[in-house]
Amino acid sequence: MRIRRPRPLSRRRARPPARPPRALPSSCVSKSGARASSRPRRRSRSSSPGSCAPASSPRLPARTPRRESPSRHAPGASSSPRARCAAWRAPRRVAPSASLPGACGAGGACDPSRASASPSNRSDFAVRSQTPGRREAPEVYQPARYHAAVTSPGPGARRRAPRRSALAAPALLAFAAGLLAAGCGRAPRPDVVLVVVDTLRADRMGAYGYPKPTSPALDAVAREGVVFRNAVSTSTWTKPAVASLLTALYPSEHGIVRQHREGDARLGAQVLAPALATLAERFRDGGYATLGVVHQPNLGEELGFARGFSVYRHLREVDDFGLVERLLGELDAAGERRPVFAYLHLLDVHWPYDERLSDLPLDAFGPIAPDERLHEDRAEVRKSRRRRFRGSDAGSVGARYDHGVAWTDRAVGRLVDGLRARGRWGRTLFVVTSDHGEGLLERGHLEHTYAPYEEVAAVPLVVRAPPDAGIPPGERRSVVSLVDLGPTLLELAGLPAWKGVSGRSFAGVVAGREDDRRAVLIETEKSRALRTATGKLIVPHGGALEFYDLASDPREERNLAVPKCEGPCREHLALLRRLDQDLRAPALAEGEGIRYTEEDLAELRALGYL
Repeated sequence: MRIRRPRPLSRRRARPPARPPRALPSSCVSKSGARASSRPRRRSRSSSPGSCAPASSPRLPARTPRRESPSRHAPGASSSPRARCAAWRAPRRVAPSASLPGACGAGGACDPSRASASPSNRSDFAVRSQTPGRREAPEVYQPARYHAAVTSPGPGARRRAPRRSALAAPALLAFAAGLLAAGCGRAPRPDVVLVVVDTLRADRMGAYGYPKPTSPALDAVAREGVVFRNAVSTSTWTKPAVASLLTALYPSEHGIVRQHREGDARLGAQVLAPALATLAERFRDGGYATLGVVHQPNLGEELGFARGFSVYRHLREVDDFGLVERLLGELDAAGERRPVFAYLHLLDVHWPYDERLSDLPLDAFGPIAPDERLHEDRAEVRKSRRRRFRGSDAGSVGARYDHGVAWTDRAVGRLVDGLRARGRWGRTLFVVTSDHGEGLLERGHLEHTYAPYEEVAAVPLVVRAPPDAGIPPGERRSVVSLVDLGPTLLELAGLPAWKGVSGRSFAGVVAGREDDRRAVLIETEKSRALRTATGKLIVPHGGALEFYDLASDPREERNLAVPKCEGPCREHLALLRRLDQDLRAPALAEGEGIRYTEEDLAELRALGYL
């Protein structure tokens, strides 16, 4: 008989008998008397005897539960990443001393708990987009070229060290926080539409106090945005001014300074140096579709102004309404997969002023005298500068100019309506400015390529941010320049700061932080000027100095540099010399360029450039 051997016992240790469930605290029992959860959870090492988690087997390793920061989500918010992003994307009031919230973490969760206290010496313009999951250190302040961190020149003014103020504008913080949160979800960065109205004077717009109804559409945009009272160009004609706008450099730096002359027009037109980065390239590298629609012979593709634009339409013999329709068509073609940076350059305000009179009532802005001298070719008008004009001539010229402003204003209104109809207006950063002003016989000049007085150097500037940006509309009186506009747009769009340029972002001023220490330059072929909040110093090449106190003499009629440059005049001159030390070498050598075509020459003559 075969005896069966007993099986060996298992090496696994027998489990201890199940313990009876312990009584739960009253906080863990619902109102109906049921347990908060019928599924037992392991007790962590940090669990206290009175916690809701039941005890687990002592032989199993303890595990620390996943913790949530109490400030990570809004009270009552859902725990899903999409819901958390939506909750953080909502506008919030940010304490003045708080820095920007951290970028989006792994898994798509926005982490406002990363907000840290900001030191009081942080830069006013340190807002930038951040890489998801990584926090960037604030940029070290570098003195910007052509801008001095000094007090406004005045009696006893002394130079200050560059100061890095705390980023304390809640509106700008809220705008930047919204841009950071946009990286977590579906909300895109804002579209940026930059409209440059050639030759538009600020003082001929209702938003700047002009009593005649020349600009109802522009005024409506101004009521939604920020109006800058002391915006100036970098030059007094189109090519150097727009080159400064697109490169954030002054004319003496990008090298386009020389004015057109009939005698040397065939020798070559100065071009934008290939080594210079442009605003369109910065937006393109930031993921934007870049569109340009212009009507200006000084801004052709062959001159370098199309660099960085994915679409650049240089149209001839098209009025402002045609340009607007073309831009709207390009926006439709671009779609909504990416945000858009669009540059529109309108020309109908430019000479000749009577080009659109048939479309508006002749007496809309005053009587227009049938003076044959006002219908002469622009070159003939230039030759007769010394001829005396009657007072009625200036009024007639002004009325013709106002007609052009009103015509272009209607085109801008058409653009705004088109953006609204396409659902883009609510997410568009809309900016309107000009490349320079226009002399309307104030000094006997019927043009703009002369010394940088206010009528030709001052430009309108309206910055309208999307409604959810939290930027309050109103007026700003800080001195800003076209050279600063590019870095400002990049910052407001949440793109990295533009380094190595003279332009300095005034996004803090847009948000409401005035800066009366700003000083900017205006450069022409024959003169230079330094503009501050209190005065202007004009230095003609080989001529006598001119200084004007703009607070008491806005028309620049009393030259305080005569008989001697003293006091504020001397301080402005010293400041100009300090700024000159920061100049970079011109990017374009004298004489570099391309030759104009016959078509270009004909258009330049028609516009009065030759």
